[in-house]
Amino acid sequence: MQSFPGSRWWKFDFHTHTPIGSDDYKGDKALSARDWLLAYRRNGLDCVVVTDHNSGAWFDELTTALQQLRTEDAGWQSFYIFPGVEISCSGGIHLFAILDTDKTAQDVAALVGACGYTERLGASNAVTTKGFEDVTDVIHNQFKGIAIAAHIDHPKGLFCSTNDENTRLQFLEKVDAVQVVDRQSAVLQGNGQESRKKLRALAQVQGSDNHNAQALNPACFTWVKLTTPDLQGLKLALAEPDLSICRGDERPNDFQALPKHWIKTLSIEGLDKRRNPMVIDFNPWLNTIIGGRGSGKSSVVECLRLALGRGDEAKNMLGPEHEVSKAVARFRDNMVRPFTELRATVSGAGAIGGVYRYDWTPSTLSVQRPDAESPEHWEKTDIDGQAIPREFPVRVFSQKQIHALANQTEGLLAYFDEPGKANKAIRQVELDALVSGFKRSRVRVRQLREELKDWPQVKDQLAQIEHSLAAYAKQGVSDKLLTLQQLRAEKRALTDFQTGLSSEVQQASSSVVVPNIADWQITLPESGSPEGRALAQKWHEERDALAQQWQAIAQQMEAIQIRAKALQALPEFARWESYAIPLEQNCLQALEQIKAQLGGQLQQVGVLQQQKENLEQRNKLYAAKSQRLQEAVALEREAYQSLLNVRTSMTQSRQEFVNSVIGDDKHAILKITFHTAAQFNDKSKEELRGLLKLNNADYGNTFLGSLDDEASTGVIATLTKAPDKLGKFKQALQDLVDQPLATPEKILDAPVRGTRIREALKGLTGEQLDSLWTWFPEDRVDIEFRVTHQDKWQNIGKGSAGQQTGALLSFILNEGDEPLILDQPEDDLDNAMVYDLVVQQLRQNKTRRQVIVVTHNANIVVNGDAELVIPMAFRGGQIQRDTANGLQNLEIRQTICDVMEGGRIAFDKRYKRVLKDMK
Repeated sequence: MQSFPGSRWWKFDFHTHTPIGSDDYKGDKALSARDWLLAYRRNGLDCVVVTDHNSGAWFDELTTALQQLRTEDAGWQSFYIFPGVEISCSGGIHLFAILDTDKTAQDVAALVGACGYTERLGASNAVTTKGFEDVTDVIHNQFKGIAIAAHIDHPKGLFCSTNDENTRLQFLEKVDAVQVVDRQSAVLQGNGQESRKKLRALAQVQGSDNHNAQALNPACFTWVKLTTPDLQGLKLALAEPDLSICRGDERPNDFQALPKHWIKTLSIEGLDKRRNPMVIDFNPWLNTIIGGRGSGKSSVVECLRLALGRGDEAKNMLGPEHEVSKAVARFRDNMVRPFTELRATVSGAGAIGGVYRYDWTPSTLSVQRPDAESPEHWEKTDIDGQAIPREFPVRVFSQKQIHALANQTEGLLAYFDEPGKANKAIRQVELDALVSGFKRSRVRVRQLREELKDWPQVKDQLAQIEHSLAAYAKQGVSDKLLTLQQLRAEKRALTDFQTGLSSEVQQASSSVVVPNIADWQITLPESGSPEGRALAQKWHEERDALAQQWQAIAQQMEAIQIRAKALQALPEFARWESYAIPLEQNCLQALEQIKAQLGGQLQQVGVLQQQKENLEQRNKLYAAKSQRLQEAVALEREAYQSLLNVRTSMTQSRQEFVNSVIGDDKHAILKITFHTAAQFNDKSKEELRGLLKLNNADYGNTFLGSLDDEASTGVIATLTKAPDKLGKFKQALQDLVDQPLATPEKILDAPVRGTRIREALKGLTGEQLDSLWTWFPEDRVDIEFRVTHQDKWQNIGKGSAGQQTGALLSFILNEGDEPLILDQPEDDLDNAMVYDLVVQQLRQNKTRRQVIVVTHNANIVVNGDAELVIPMAFRGGQIQRDTANGLQNLEIRQTICDVMEGGRIAFDKRYKRVLKDMK
């Protein structure tokens, strides 16, 4: 069991029997006390109440065995046994009596005797002389113990022993709790209304009632919330069953599961008004820091803020000039010294979890972890910079900070957009990539349009030339020229082929050299070996074969050259010449005749024909570019639509995150709605002014308009009322630049009067328009609240400071599982709201996350059921941490009474004057 201060949940068995303490024990009666304890420990229990029938005879032996186990294994220090007894009252009803852990078997025997029991100890069927009510009086008054009605729904239990409603009520009024075996039992369902009401108010516990320690029922136990298992703590827990008692059949799983992340300790050294080192240990669940004004409560919060790398969080969220940001800065300026050292030990940091320590000084912040080989030593990790907050998530809020967020869109969005929430950073990376792609697509479109700017001129020239050539065509010039051009083109193609082919063959043939290998001889010495002579003969044969092959190649190359040169000797060539030469001569003669008729202007026809061919070629190229332009424009539109989709998805992510926290809760008092890129305010106005380069206040302000003037027709005023017109506004400016002669009187409803504003807008560059198209203002956040779920929703701006804070606080408490540190969240809240909102949500959420609250409100501490109360005080010129403990501790309760209620006398007087006589 992990060690930490304050309260936790302990696993109890309220009903057990031992081998020698009960005559109906069914297990091994030779079982030792040690083995009996081991059996319950193996069953996961932390506390066992020993309740033999009318006897506590074995308790001392169990105590001795437990002490021995504790010396052998430190883990047994967290295992407790309570002396108790199952008393058979006169009339047969069974009743548990529980005494404190320091009592002995002798005390149990004295109690049994005081109840009028005179039979054999351990007898299950014998009864006392005193009745149920008298026995409870003995338990409470003489022995200051706890009385629990045993197995009330089973034989010899209260509801099975009497059907009288008045008797049941009378007996229930006397006990501290009841043991219920089966909550669905017919005997419980059939009782009267008053009995059911009383039962609901009482703690209902479970116990195994096992008469064989070696065959325990693991499902029969009760969770009890205590600081330290003792009788006083158990009494307090049973008195507040809703907060401190939970049956095993309600929550069979581990109630002691720790939050994923929690702060274990904070060490403060060298702080102003704190000369000596101070260490504060925290509980994994609800911690409340209390104390008078100036006792250092908020200093603890600010030290945690710095130590955990959140020193700039308020500034980044609200801006450096906000009151909250300045308060954080003042703490650092006034309380932190050059030698100040803060250390926060946390659990659950890092990618793989575990314990880490954050070490902070005014100039450094590092993260340490226990050395793998020597856990008592710490080693520095490579976690630094921006990674530090990510490795250990934690939220730090003051009341003023929460109130500011309710009224400041930018800060609230920064909170929503954090990793693990709306995850804006992920969407922003995607958005930035799309912005770059969209701008590239626009650059491409502009390039193509620039390249196409001469196309209309080319079309005009081509049309004029075609018109002139049409006139010549009437004289037959075009036909003859066309025939001549086609013939000459054909001649060029054939000639180029023949010349090129012959040249290629000639070059290839000349590059082939036939080697003279026939002269190569092998001369061996006369003493050469037979093997050498045989090899020489074989190689000579191969030489001759190679020489023959080379000779064949040479002959073949010569034949190839001859064939290539003979292309014009083919009969097909002769037939073509007989066709082409006369046709060419006829065309030339005809053109000479036409030339004479036209007065020597035939050359102009040829020039026009050549120009036409050139222009047609250019026109073809322009047409291809025009097609590419259409494709580029389509890509630009697709890129912009993708941009819009991702920008919209950013809003959707925010809405989904908020909805995941608020859900479909019909009792929710907060409603948050996001509107994509619809936040038109002074900030967006200045952003737009910069994009449009409207730095001149005169015409720039007239065009953009004023948010303070309801009659304004400026752009910002129009977009505030109709944010969906932003795209129309961008397109209007694009059209104004693209159409130089356009002189619109208005863009949206904004007047475009005067040369300066029109020239300024027409002078926007392509790059400036790119930036305008990719500019989106922030989302508009509509926050609505209601005091109760029956009220109508209203804008949060209409609420009081307390209502605004309370509404957003309800969201903050419900959101996330990281540690939550709150500094006086009750400020501006009335006590009813503190109880209905803060207290209730703290109780609901503290089981899944650690909460540390600085507070002056006793409701938060007491009714919030704080697991740990940390009292702070200012004494001797220093802030001091007094002894921290759970509500079970008498000293803590006294401190709460003194600090938060004005002392016991004042508290009693208020109670008498306000509540004592209220019906």
